[in-house]
Amino acid sequence: MTSFVNQGLKGLSSNHNVEVLEKYQAVKKEDVMRCLKDHVLKLFQPESSVALVVTAPGKSDEISEKLGEKGFKVEKRTIEVQDDEAGSKDESGSSSEGSER
Repeated sequence: MTSFVNQGLKGLSSNHNVEVLEKYQAVKKEDVMRCLKDHVLKLFQPESSVALVVTAPGKSDEISEKLGEKGFKVEKRTIEVQDDEAGSKDESGSSSEGSER
């Protein structure tokens, strides 16, 4: 069935898997390292990325300090929870605060 789908519907050759493995073997360590440097590492550099952290209030100063040390521009925002949201009841009428599911 897989062979039919690959050849008949996807237009792949009967030895497609072998061809793909040969292409994988042609990839060099230098190619992987270049791609990591050009694409993945930029995700962690303050000049080319944005970080969003959601944390407990007690940890926010420490996290802000560490991100600042790494070169990120830190902007802290606090979301206040209203009293009626803190212990809201679900549709069954039971309180969701502190309950285990």
